[in-house]
Amino acid sequence: MSPSDRRVLYEFDRFTVDANQRLLFVAGQPAPISLTPRAFDALLYMVERPGELLTKRELLDALWPDVIVEENSLNQLISLIRKVLGEKPSEHRFIVTAPGRGYRFVAAVRSRNQARGTQTEADTLSLAVLPFTYEAGLPASSYLGEAIAADLIRLLSARSRIRVAAHTSSFAFKDPSADLREVAETLNVSKILIGHVTSEGDQLLVTAHLVDGRSGSRIKTASQKRHVADLVELQTDLAREIGWALDPASSTTVGKSAVADPEAYMLYLRALVLSMTPDMERVMTSITLLREAVARDSSFSRARSLLAIQYTSCVMFGVPFPDALELARQEVAEALMLDDQNGETYCAAAVIDCLGGAWSRAEERFRMAHSLTADPLVSGLRCAYLSLSVGQLERAFQQAEHALRVAPTHPIGVSMLATLHMTRGQNEQALRYAELAVELGQSRSLAPLSDLFCELALRAGHFEDAVNRMLATFPAQAHTPELMKTVQLLCRPDLSEPGSAAAALSSIERAFSPQQLDPPLRKRLLLWYSRLGALDQAFELAFNSLDHYAREGTVGGAWGVLWLPEMTAFRNDDRFQHFARRLRLFEYWGEYGPPDGYSLHGDRLSPAESPSPATR
Repeated sequence: MSPSDRRVLYEFDRFTVDANQRLLFVAGQPAPISLTPRAFDALLYMVERPGELLTKRELLDALWPDVIVEENSLNQLISLIRKVLGEKPSEHRFIVTAPGRGYRFVAAVRSRNQARGTQTEADTLSLAVLPFTYEAGLPASSYLGEAIAADLIRLLSARSRIRVAAHTSSFAFKDPSADLREVAETLNVSKILIGHVTSEGDQLLVTAHLVDGRSGSRIKTASQKRHVADLVELQTDLAREIGWALDPASSTTVGKSAVADPEAYMLYLRALVLSMTPDMERVMTSITLLREAVARDSSFSRARSLLAIQYTSCVMFGVPFPDALELARQEVAEALMLDDQNGETYCAAAVIDCLGGAWSRAEERFRMAHSLTADPLVSGLRCAYLSLSVGQLERAFQQAEHALRVAPTHPIGVSMLATLHMTRGQNEQALRYAELAVELGQSRSLAPLSDLFCELALRAGHFEDAVNRMLATFPAQAHTPELMKTVQLLCRPDLSEPGSAAAALSSIERAFSPQQLDPPLRKRLLLWYSRLGALDQAFELAFNSLDHYAREGTVGGAWGVLWLPEMTAFRNDDRFQHFARRLRLFEYWGEYGPPDGYSLHGDRLSPAESPSPATR
């Protein structure tokens, strides 16, 4: 197929790059944006490789072939592109600088109309590592297969030219009899790495097979055998061998797992496997394992990073753990001092910042995380905790779509898309994505899906379904005849008695202690008060909640509920201005722009005169 037979378009944010006509367009403007030929080459090179760390040497060689130029020429070119895209000096919405290394294009990119059956060089350097099988040997070490595969993902991701699917996506394929060609197509990669681990006494043998995703044939088999105490060196050598088989032309090298104590590393691997499918018991167990690992080796930065993430999970999901947020902050600080190039640590730090209302710093840390790791959880958490909370819904859509594209088997992308379609009032699309999230393993009985299904039933006027779903969102011990009557009042299609329903809801609210009113339940009550038009009760609950969270050092986590259509009256009330200030949202809006559909006039937020972005 000749180049003229295909037209490749790359879309990100409000921009479209036409690779064939070499033009850059922005939404709402028919004329292309003026861009020098070399600047267009640089932009195209980056959007063709979203999320990849592009070294300065690679960019210089690609943009000035056979010509010797100074590094300053590249810096000026990147500055020009940032200016054209409207990126402020303090922002990194599109391009993130990895100090001393290069640049990474971090905006979510969608490609359209690319001819099927063709592969670029970037396509061929894509890999999914499936869980390794474990055979015989030590029963207590049966977790090693998955753990070794998960750590190989981290090691191979350090090679800047190789795009490695995150374990949150590839570990959905645990069936050893699966057709690897279908797996490669689903995960959008060209190569698959499978393997198995065997043990004989104190010796470990790890064998890995690199498989072509199109033909299913083996490209390379690599084996490493070591004493169990030398597992770190085994992993490093195996990653190096597979990395060179994938990309022999690259000058980058596989980094070593920086941990001195073998037992600490084994404890970390056990916790890593538990963290892949978190629940209360697994979170608590992984915290115990990681604390022991850090006690054995205080310089083990990745153990500290994962420990911070587990503490953060306690706060996010209401797992009772004293001082979890402060402990998470301490571990993040220690981890960053030991290793400031770990994307997962920056992601944990960003979530902590969101929980504390430091939205602008969270933005910077999420962008740094994007520059260091391709894990789709970064996009998913950024969407859920930051972009949705600050009301930048178009950007949240892009982040959710990116998470879905990179990890199609993980529920975080589809669950966020379900929530976002709810904010647009697009109920059919929201229901479709919610059901898909359930198919991918997310529980329909836990937030946010439990609330989403309840709200969809209310919007559709399905009375009995809405009653049952709303009852299910309350703790079992709260199920009383009074609660049943209140829920029935709330779910009546005509809402003929809003005053009675609001009074009954207030009675239910007062029946809970402040500690029993967890963040999801507080936000449900806020939403229901707003729907009833009971704004006095809604704001009383909202400000009381902020007082309660302040005593814990947080602002209550994610606030995407504020941007649902049912919350319009709440947002239009003058008291919302003060509420948003207490949430510290104005600091973010002043630096990164107001929420979609609004404009900022000094210290006041107002509905924008121009229409909101077109619905999808």
